[in-house]
Amino acid sequence: MLFALAAITTACASMAMPSKPIRLTKFFFDSDRVQFDGWFVDDERHGEGTEYYDDGKVKFKGLYVHGVPSEGSWYDRDGRITFHGAFRGGVPANGTQYTYYKGDNILSFVGLVDDNGERNGPGKQWDRKGRLTFEGTFDDGNEVSGTKSEFHGDTDQLRRTGAYRHGNFHGTVREYYDHGGHRFDGRYSH
Repeated sequence: MLFALAAITTACASMAMPSKPIRLTKFFFDSDRVQFDGWFVDDERHGEGTEYYDDGKVKFKGLYVHGVPSEGSWYDRDGRITFHGAFRGGVPANGTQYTYYKGDNILSFVGLVDDNGERNGPGKQWDRKGRLTFEGTFDDGNEVSGTKSEFHGDTDQLRRTGAYRHGNFHGTVREYYDHGGHRFDGRYSH
């Protein structure tokens, strides 16, 4: 159940203008922790606001339009940013997505996503050990072109790194032996 703190009403030239925030309000969880702090118009979240999880960590911070997030940053329960950008109908769309490996604080992806949540545009991808495995352009969630790195098993020793296009190394590539020695410099063509 939510409890509303008495609304602080701001001076308004005309109450007939619903496009301007008219009061700053705080809502609380039963635990007396703040659930929402921000502006309301016509009993809807509208304007700058911050929504919180029940443990007090920020869930969303940004702009609301007619009750739903419009633009801002979304955070997970661990306090890590997961999305920054535009929202459509309260759902992340067109912005930068931050994805983490489950149970870890290791990033797996940072990059642009489209209206459907697909990776589209520039981005970076890491493996579970935190090693950068791809940096470049994504299209419909797939690696399209950029620089890809592969490693020898679970070690931090590079196996191969270089230009990557449509699922294959293509262009300048460098390969290494598992002991770290330089093995090959050249061009791949597919």
